[in-house]
Amino acid sequence: MVGIIRTSKSRYFPESSIKKANYPALHQMVSGQGISWLVCSPETTPEIKKVAFFFGRRLRQDALVPVGLICAAVGGSKIEIWLSEQPHPPVATTPN
Repeated sequence: MVGIIRTSKSRYFPESSIKKANYPALHQMVSGQGISWLVCSPETTPEIKKVAFFFGRRLRQDALVPVGLICAAVGGSKIEIWLSEQPHPPVATTPN
């Protein structure tokens, strides 16, 4: 369930999610030539990241505060890049 809502099949979420997506207090940051905020509406929802949309919508409903989503995902990166550099030495155990 990665990517933007527009490219997904509705089997992963109700088809009405986009039609009912009128959440003026939910924004997603858009970068390109400068930074702007995309206000969540039925017209803009297809451009919002799927996971961010459903997480932000739920957070907005529960917290009752405006929510700004910032997606800094890097597609195709290996998980090891994002892990801590600290060594994890193996722990030896001795039988009793």
